[in-house]
Amino acid sequence: ATLAIVFFASALLSFIGSMHIGLVNLAVIRSALQEGFRPALKISIGGVLPEILYSFLACLLFRQIHSDSILLLTLNWLSIPFFLILGIYQLRIESSLQVDQKNQVRGKISTGVYFGMMNPQLLPFWFGVLVYMNSYFTISSITQQLAFSIGSAVGAFILLYLLAKLVIHRKSEIRNLFSKYQVDRFIGWTFILLALIKTCTLLSGQHFH
Repeated sequence: ATLAIVFFASALLSFIGSMHIGLVNLAVIRSALQEGFRPALKISIGGVLPEILYSFLACLLFRQIHSDSILLLTLNWLSIPFFLILGIYQLRIESSLQVDQKNQVRGKISTGVYFGMMNPQLLPFWFGVLVYMNSYFTISSITQQLAFSIGSAVGAFILLYLLAKLVIHRKSEIRNLFSKYQVDRFIGWTFILLALIKTCTLLSGQHFH
């Protein structure tokens, strides 16, 4: 796959995956509401840095098992329930705009990094994405891995940037706009759709291993 394809695929999946109301998103929303756009932007910058770390670690982990065709095919099948579970989880969670004051740290960028590092789902999420994408193209070279990691950060940053902008312009509508009946349900059904596409791909024999 070309670097552009790897980058944009990673950015798109990161954009979608970052829509859930997590710690970084909540910190950005809260900062935009109470302090304005620039502080929220700094939190966004810090919040996407762990995406680079976790996605690159996922690439290194995936590279270790890439040559084992049986294990890789098994993981391809396991990625189906992985995305199904993610989808069902997103459909069931309760959204809230509250951020735990005890988890605040000094400095906006460091706050974003702190909240981003506290997300335990990033490493398994990006590993699952790599397994999923392997049916369509392989990410093996260091330049492809870097494009994948940078794309993950760019996709998340675009989402957080747009989120901060939206909060500034639509403060009175934020609680309804980011309720579980809109964003979280959209993400949930997207993950379920990805699982169904993966199932069809494997059953049709369009995988490379």
